[in-house]
Amino acid sequence: MQNTQKNMADNCTKGLEEQDVVQLCAQCIPLTSEAILKQAKLIQHEAALSAARSHAYQAETDGLALKYLAAQAQYGECHEYTVSAKTRWLSAREAIQARYPKS
Repeated sequence: MQNTQKNMADNCTKGLEEQDVVQLCAQCIPLTSEAILKQAKLIQHEAALSAARSHAYQAETDGLALKYLAAQAQYGECHEYTVSAKTRWLSAREAIQARYPKS
């Protein structure tokens, strides 16, 4: 992250005097520990949300997806069993997506 900020500062400072560069870098490069902590908490929250979503998909929809695929193989795409299985599977996926939205 600091390298990215340094590169951004390097790109922004082309053609500036040295004292202007020092002043600009003092304003934009250093991150406070509070900002770093806030960013770390956000990353941790997103990771936990992703893990919960993945677990919910495995627990609640994998079996429905397999039932849909089995019905499709046995009866074909347009049969009522296949359509019903697909509807149940997609409804379960939508419920999980509503519970664990992507950021």
